[in-house]
Amino acid sequence: MREMDKIRVTLVAVLGENIMPLHQLLRISRGSVIALNRDENDLVRLYAGDVKVALGNLEIDRDKVLLRLVKLLSPSPVIYRRPDTHDIKTPEGAQAVEAKQSTGPDAPHQAD
Repeated sequence: MREMDKIRVTLVAVLGENIMPLHQLLRISRGSVIALNRDENDLVRLYAGDVKVALGNLEIDRDKVLLRLVKLLSPSPVIYRRPDTHDIKTPEGAQAVEAKQSTGPDAPHQAD
């Protein structure tokens, strides 16, 4: 088995967010409805760890919920982290964090 095959990454599909008071959270039960800050046509954000890597649409196939990816996000100097990981929010609800640039022989080279 190659080394890359041993690495596990947690994928999180974020449908939307909602902030509520603790007393309201304590009252939720089976059948409760929680409004999220998104429209039905908004894309679902896919995170690998806490880095946003793709956008997609939810689909139902028999008894499974699927995420059909419609946009892969290319690596950039700015990494968008899940909203629950830091305090500064971007318009999409994620946070922008400057990526550390690596140096050395294996570092990617940028054209000037």
